[in-house]
Amino acid sequence: MAIRDKGSIDAYVAAHARILAMLDNLKEFAESMPAPRDDGSLPFDYGYHNSTLEVADLLAQAVEHVDSMCS
Repeated sequence: MAIRDKGSIDAYVAAHARILAMLDNLKEFAESMPAPRDDGSLPFDYGYHNSTLEVADLLAQAVEHVDSMCS
């Protein structure tokens, strides 16, 4: 069954563009994340640390959802 509704098609195209833009943004962010210092410490506070863990968890949920769409 094909979707022919123009509103649905427009929403899909817009969502696709948003997904690509968000992935680019996330990749840029991940590539710029600071590495641990030579002494093994992290150069940021627990707020950044906890937010990073939350982002990783949310991305894992997104990957699970996409995997379920493809199976």
